[in-house]
Amino acid sequence: MEVFVARHPIFDPQKRVFGYELVFRSEFETYYDALKSDKGTVDFMAFVNFGELADGKKGFINFSRDLLMQEFPRLFPRDTMIAGIPADTSADSQLIARCRDLCNDGYVLSLNDMTARTVDTPLLDLATFVRINSAKVTPDEQTAIINTVTRRACKAVVSNIGTVEEFEQAAKMGFAFFQGDFLNKPVIRPGKELISNKLAYFKLMKDVSSAAMSYDDIAATIEKDVPLTYKLLRFMNSAWFGLRYEVKSVKHALVLLGPQEIRRWVSLIAVKDAGQDKPYELLLRSLTRAKVAEQVAGMINLKKQASEMFLMGMFSVIDALVDRPMVDVLSELSLNE
Repeated sequence: MEVFVARHPIFDPQKRVFGYELVFRSEFETYYDALKSDKGTVDFMAFVNFGELADGKKGFINFSRDLLMQEFPRLFPRDTMIAGIPADTSADSQLIARCRDLCNDGYVLSLNDMTARTVDTPLLDLATFVRINSAKVTPDEQTAIINTVTRRACKAVVSNIGTVEEFEQAAKMGFAFFQGDFLNKPVIRPGKELISNKLAYFKLMKDVSSAAMSYDDIAATIEKDVPLTYKLLRFMNSAWFGLRYEVKSVKHALVLLGPQEIRRWVSLIAVKDAGQDKPYELLLRSLTRAKVAEQVAGMINLKKQASEMFLMGMFSVIDALVDRPMVDVLSELSLNE
């Protein structure tokens, strides 16, 4: 049975990933009913590979009342899994007892989609996290909820944050963690220019994306940057290529790579270094999209364009990496239409 999992990052105020919300696209109940033995449980845990999905961080998983009553959260590691419960779940004595048992055994609970109407649930005494959807709760209600949950030593998580401005406002309100697409948005300030290192990498990407790419011009640009020269020569002389001789010049390295691989290598290095002052998750998203787009190319009769698909995926967040409008960035890069 295939289980598809969507992974949504949850950030702290410094935009570092605190954990991931893991959304399983296959129904839990259907698969849980199929578990008839301890072996089935072990197979499920091996199949899901929670540690890899959560990347060693906290993993938020949402459970229905039925799954909680069947103790499904116990299939996951207590030290990294956070069990989510809808805040409007009827908190009868049986559910409260089940949740208390989980907490006593070291599991952490989160109340999801908290509203002003559900903030008085008895489950709040057992929860460590409270999650609020900013699109469904007014700012005044959010403030009231934060005041209530912080008195109970709960940490408030806000979702559906779409812009940097919304992120900054939520941080001022007292939210501890943040979720949304704000990371993909560039921070554009009036009159802001690219800082020197980003400008150099941006120029290099522009040069290699040109149809009239010149080995001499690109070599001259790379040779002006000692760290970049070192990275290229170390890359070419690595075991990956297994060359019988040592590559000692930048131009020789470029000729061996060829136009497509030059574009790929330069883009990888440029995106990585230009994004040094950005959250790691943004760089990870750029490279993941690049690799997925490249692999999809072979499935949709675009194998010859795999390299361009790679660049398309990687550049999909270039505006956020260099803090410039996408239309301005693309206008300066000679990319295939």
